Amino acid sequence: MKHATTSKTICALITGLLIASASALAQVAPPTPASVAPNYSSGRDSSYAMPKATGPNLYLEGGLAYMNAKPGNSSGADFWGINTAFGWRINKNNKIQAELGVLMSSEDHGRGIKEEDTALMLLASYSYCIPLNSDGNWELRLTPAAGFTSINLKLKRRGYGSDDDTDTAFAFGGGMGITYHISDRFYMDFGYRYLRVGSTEYRVFNIEDELDDMNTHTASVSFGWKF
Repeated sequence: MKHATTSKTICALITGLLIASASALAQVAPPTPASVAPNYSSGRDSSYAMPKATGPNLYLEGGLAYMNAKPGNSSGADFWGINTAFGWRINKNNKIQAELGVLMSSEDHGRGIKEEDTALMLLASYSYCIPLNSDGNWELRLTPAAGFTSINLKLKRRGYGSDDDTDTAFAFGGGMGITYHISDRFYMDFGYRYLRVGSTEYRVFNIEDELDDMNTHTASVSFGWKF
């Protein structure tokens, strides 16, 4: 019953993302002829979010992230790392992006046992953006996301060396953030995201262990370049 409910939730989320993306794409202007080079607007009528008058408004983003991951009823583990993204600003209110995050956690269990975890997160996200001022350089974004999280669990035991194993699970959720467009080429983003990560299984030192579904809460700060 648990797996059936999770499958229905995943299907509903993916369907919602597809509908949102289709709606966003429907608002895109007709494609620009290949012979026309990208042109950056100037003056007060230029858009902070979409500086190009012609050509696609693409961007690269990178920053720092902190994540607290709680499997089951445990107190959870603290992860620190970096995230990167490549995206397309479709229009004033819509953007899509592919994201990659690498976060690490370390915990000393005592008695010569130390655990080191590395989470690799690959996500696709859609954002609905709402301008917060007349100039358009401040905006609020609402961002559902889905993808996969691969977790490497490594145990170090005094006198036994180390052993590790990796498993991958589906992840889905959403978040929100505040974006400040410094200029028509650069911006800063401050965000929060909740993700539900499926259970994973490991075999370390010939002992099998299962990590329950995790609730993760992530805070991030990123710097972006629009091109």
